[in-house]
Amino acid sequence: MNLLKVFDAVMEERSVLRASQKVALTQSAVSHSLARLREMLEDELFVRTATGMQPTARALTMAPQVREALRTLEAAVELPTFVPATSTKQFTLAANDFTTMVLASPLLKLLGREAPSIDLTIKPVTRIDLAEQIDLGRIDVAIGVFSVPPSRFRTSLLFEYDDVLIVGG
Repeated sequence: MNLLKVFDAVMEERSVLRASQKVALTQSAVSHSLARLREMLEDELFVRTATGMQPTARALTMAPQVREALRTLEAAVELPTFVPATSTKQFTLAANDFTTMVLASPLLKLLGREAPSIDLTIKPVTRIDLAEQIDLGRIDVAIGVFSVPPSRFRTSLLFEYDDVLIVGG
């Protein structure tokens, strides 16, 4: 695939130097990649001229298919873009009663304004392992008190509060 990326860059730029910058390789690495492709395909693919690298007939024929194949592969491995305004995704949030009481109203107002078609389910936090539930895809977000959250998760402090005990004399 890397050889095809180099081919596509040289085809577009018509310059080994500009192609190397585009694919973040050295000129030497691009030249070596072209040499490997030339050997594999038994065609020069590009001919150096005063005006740049000119593609051969074979290169011109295969270029559109290579570009489309690369786009298809990139789309397959690229994470989809999340657009809140148009998303219809369902999210499951796990939170305790206190957190739900404090955050639910402002969160629902925000979602109504920014992501009106999102469906939100709030589940109570129980004795379940929240990290495992996220790993299994059963919940998307966990809000609660964590001594040390696993490093594989992104975390954010939402708020701090102090518990206060009041008793009569």
